[in-house]
Amino acid sequence: MWRIALAFVALTVALRAQSVERPRFESAALKASNGTPDRKGLRFQPDGQVVAIGLTLRELVAGAYSVPLTLMNLRIADGPAWMDTQRFDIIAKAPNASPQTRLLMMQSFLDDRFKLIIRDEMRDLPVYALMVLRIDRLGPMLRPSTVDCAAARAAGPPPGGTLPQCVVRVSPGLIDGEGVTLDMLMSNGLARYVDDRPIVNRTGLDGRFDFRLEWAPTGRGGVPAAALDGPSLFTALQEQLGLKLQPQRAMVGVFVVARAELPELD
Repeated sequence: MWRIALAFVALTVALRAQSVERPRFESAALKASNGTPDRKGLRFQPDGQVVAIGLTLRELVAGAYSVPLTLMNLRIADGPAWMDTQRFDIIAKAPNASPQTRLLMMQSFLDDRFKLIIRDEMRDLPVYALMVLRIDRLGPMLRPSTVDCAAARAAGPPPGGTLPQCVVRVSPGLIDGEGVTLDMLMSNGLARYVDDRPIVNRTGLDGRFDFRLEWAPTGRGGVPAAALDGPSLFTALQEQLGLKLQPQRAMVGVFVVARAELPELD
């Protein structure tokens, strides 16, 4: 829920930069939190409601801009001290709105009620660089794809029992796909489990690939801890795909909170 494709994050930045009017909730209430940590979180409910319980403003901004909580203090900079101590509950209605539209509505709501001013900056941050182990050879489970993604999309949903192509498929201890770019593998797959630093693509490999990556789950990224024999994700990435995650530093997009005011509560 806290995560979304990088393309959508780029879209939200573009909308702010162009001063495009963003959608707003049909109705929304903001209250001081009653402090129930077991219910804490941001939820998009099937009836169209957006419910936030017990979240600080920094956590609300992270949810609205699809920043993983583990990267929140890196990717959401500055702001007043109370932004990390005061907790709030929000119940908002957005019937028939898509999850992406509800995120834009949340951004509008936070801007209106907290008088937020957020600007985008590039800052030098610790990252993991996705790199190739050997420039002349891929791993045994990574190969160039022959899938025609345009034809696959035109054909519509695959028949029952057939796995979808041109998307990253994720399950505990397994990431695979056919007709997938390495940017998609990185942002829609690896980022769900390697969440202590942003990941940047420095493989130099273009095009689409078929791949299968299996490892022993360790309880990170929403995967239940399991006593399984097998490699770690970092080791599997090297042995199976011929790729590695190298700690480095890089210029990364950051949301800078230039202004925030304590709101009037409902």
